[in-house]
Amino acid sequence: NNTGNVAPTVTLTSPAAGASFTQGTAITVSANAADSDGTITQVQFFDGATLIGTDTTAPYSISWTNAAVGTRSITARATDNSNATTTSAAVSITVTATNAVPTVS
Repeated sequence: NNTGNVAPTVTLTSPAAGASFTQGTAITVSANAADSDGTITQVQFFDGATLIGTDTTAPYSISWTNAAVGTRSITARATDNSNATTTSAAVSITVTATNAVPTVS
């Protein structure tokens, strides 16, 4: 009889991988999170190791306005009611300076 806690699941739903944003733009960062044997108590959103926001109610989403220029690695970490955590796969986005000349690829 396994009475252990099942860790939650969490998946980033926004932004899309490879998306590009201009610095100062509000970036919607959102995730789907679920816990098969309990409830989600919070979803934290990270830029690398830096916490950029927390949402405690579904739908889990924040508006991130102070993203630094460069390639950002976004993850979501869900915590369940037994304090188990799961971190989503990272999504890389690019933040460009407001006065940047668009690059032609």
